[in-house]
Amino acid sequence: SRIGKCLGKDFAPFLPLVMPPLLEAAAQAISSTITEAQATELSEGGQDEEGTLCFCVQTEEGDTFIAVRTAAIDDKITACQMLASFAEDLKDVFFPYVEPVMAILAPMVAREEQGAGGAGGPGPLVSGAAMHDDLRSAAIAAMPSLMVAATRHLTRQADQATAQKAITDMLQFVLARLMAALRTEEELELVMTAAQAIQQTVEAAS
Repeated sequence: SRIGKCLGKDFAPFLPLVMPPLLEAAAQAISSTITEAQATELSEGGQDEEGTLCFCVQTEEGDTFIAVRTAAIDDKITACQMLASFAEDLKDVFFPYVEPVMAILAPMVAREEQGAGGAGGPGPLVSGAAMHDDLRSAAIAAMPSLMVAATRHLTRQADQATAQKAITDMLQFVLARLMAALRTEEELELVMTAAQAIQQTVEAAS
């Protein structure tokens, strides 16, 4: 990401080589629901030899056991931070990757809303991604940059009616995710990051 920051748009020819493994690392699942028997085998509340942490979440349907691959967390965080950095530094030349990156990062922007996971608890998917502050931070920070990349590319297209609709649709989608982050975020620093991202996203689309 440092090389990309230094080269800026000149880094574009290297994206086809860099992006596939980055997208794969960012998209990897770091958690899964398991049975109580499996949780017992993993020594509930402890960590197994492969770096899997098991814990229990209480929901309206009962206890849900979740296994988190702690060894993969750092790789996922680093990949998401690099994607956010590339989007910021490369701007419109990053447009071909806006959709796949958005598909990965958007679900991580906000914690699950109250009651969505049962008794206010996180659902299995959210617990594996959006529960981690660094992942939410990278996802939130990337939203304005992805908006900039899309807007700058689309405003140069011949069919401006279609381009403006695409920009408006993306703006509405991103703002909905960021507003969800404001409603659910517990960390003050991330609340401020989300508020700033909302302002930057609106400016990027205007």
